Amino acid sequence: MRSQFRIIAISAVVALLMAACGGGSSPSPVAPTVTLTSSVTDVSIPSAPPVTLNWSSTNATSCTASGAWSGPLGLSGSQSIVVPQTSTYTISCPGRGGVATASVTINAWVPPNVSLTADRTSVLPNETVLLTWSSQNATECKGFFGLSATLPTSGSQVTAPLTETTRFLLICGNPVFRAGTAEVVVEVAVPKFTAIELPMDSAIDLNDAGDVVGQRRPAGGWSEAVAWSAGANVEVLGCPNPPVCYYSYYPAAMNSTRTVIGRVNNRSGMSYWAFRWYVGVGVDSFINISSPTSITDINDAGQIVGGNPYAPAGAMLISDGVVVYLFGSNGPVSMASAINNASHITGYSVPNADHIRHVFLYADGAVQDLGTLDGFSSFAQDINMVDEIVGSADTAAGTRAFRYADSRFTDLGSLGGTFSRANGINDAGQIVGTSTLAGADPQAQRAFLHANDRMYDLNDLVGPLPLPLSEARKINNAGQIIANACAPPGYASDCHAYLLTPVSPP
Repeated sequence: MRSQFRIIAISAVVALLMAACGGGSSPSPVAPTVTLTSSVTDVSIPSAPPVTLNWSSTNATSCTASGAWSGPLGLSGSQSIVVPQTSTYTISCPGRGGVATASVTINAWVPPNVSLTADRTSVLPNETVLLTWSSQNATECKGFFGLSATLPTSGSQVTAPLTETTRFLLICGNPVFRAGTAEVVVEVAVPKFTAIELPMDSAIDLNDAGDVVGQRRPAGGWSEAVAWSAGANVEVLGCPNPPVCYYSYYPAAMNSTRTVIGRVNNRSGMSYWAFRWYVGVGVDSFINISSPTSITDINDAGQIVGGNPYAPAGAMLISDGVVVYLFGSNGPVSMASAINNASHITGYSVPNADHIRHVFLYADGAVQDLGTLDGFSSFAQDINMVDEIVGSADTAAGTRAFRYADSRFTDLGSLGGTFSRANGINDAGQIVGTSTLAGADPQAQRAFLHANDRMYDLNDLVGPLPLPLSEARKINNAGQIIANACAPPGYASDCHAYLLTPVSPP
């Protein structure tokens, strides 16, 4: 009995000592948890219905809202809220074991705004355009009808060469709205031409009515001036009593009243006269000029320009029978080549001892030296009503067609060869001329049309012809072109002249 009591007593003492020494421990507090969900994650504004937030927690003593909402919350529950904009909702629930948080973001969306533009909306066949687009409030974009299927929300893309009028469509959306659209239509204005062969060997000039003047060489060897009207009426200025003929006529230009100017010389080549031919009326030989003076152009008011390219003070204007030398009596060697209906004149002069020819513009009684393309001799050929000038210039790469506009020269390039020359320009800025091809015989030239900042081989825009068009001479404001198809080396007797009329006006 005494031993049993002693064992119990010792056990109690040991228990007390263990308790005093911390020999036992209580369980650690459990960390709280919280979940927060919303009935939807994407809404439309401002008309979206309220969104329900649901939350629940464990092992927490309280919960508090923060972020886009605020205030105390129960340990679990739900709440309806109106989302005014994209917002993040956060809940924090502390407990003995720490703090638990949860968040949910609700995206508020409006219909996307989409823009799609093209750098040009009218092109010629096989040209490309640059498409540029942007969007707001969109997360994805898709393209149709020539645009890539999957696109970023903004960017640009160069199209494939276009062969027909094309509609480009862009659709951009977000998780709520998928109908943000934009489109652009690029018209392929195919300038296909009908070709009429003219009763002349070489076409020289045409007016806006489609009347053409040119020349031909009958079997006797002299040269005749030929006027062809849009009604197919033909008049000839030449030998009155063949085969005994003493004079040859070389037309240079024709205006809207069908007045033709040019040069006539005797068979010996020793005497030259400038002639003026009122088609349908007769010839007025109005001034006797000695070789090598030439007259080159006439405007609708009957003013005529020309000059002597080998003598000082050569460039001249003939107005109402009065000769005006554009550079005065002691000016540089010069030649006037074209005049527009504003009486503005272009040509070339040699102002310096380096013998480089500069392009000039004569307007309102004053001459402006326009300089050159790349510092080499430059020759003006034509001028339109906005004083755009075209011609050719010697360059390090060869002879190049140029356009002068906006106070600068632009090299128009070529059809691949080392030679090109611009002969005519209309008021719309369309240019025609001639160019060699890449790797071809340098004498094998092709007529070109320059439009929409690109040079086209005119032979690609007309039906098959017996000979390829080798040179385009002029283009009028209706888009009609006169061009010659010549077998190399291009003598008039080896040529066929054509009037090209576009299927639709440019």
